[in-house]
Amino acid sequence: MELKPNPGKKLIVEVNGIKYARYPIKTRFVGVTDRLEDIIEKYVLPFTKESDIVVLSQKIVSISQKRIIIKKISGWDSGLSFFPNLLKKPLMDFR
Repeated sequence: MELKPNPGKKLIVEVNGIKYARYPIKTRFVGVTDRLEDIIEKYVLPFTKESDIVVLSQKIVSISQKRIIIKKISGWDSGLSFFPNLLKKPLMDFR
């Protein structure tokens, strides 16, 4: 898999004179039954070396930790109606 920048973004950015490479890694759909360790092993580790710093989005971390809230908006299910089929236990609302 070739790593390409997201539209409008650069792979190399410079901050305070130090250059950093930013590689967005595309994964499959990640659900609440997935383990974060497995996702990292399969999709991230093949592109990293020992000194690399890996940053994950809060979205993927919260999904893997089952910290999600499904809201219904005016009868619309936010496109997440398939989530209950993926869950083994009921959703929790952490508000």
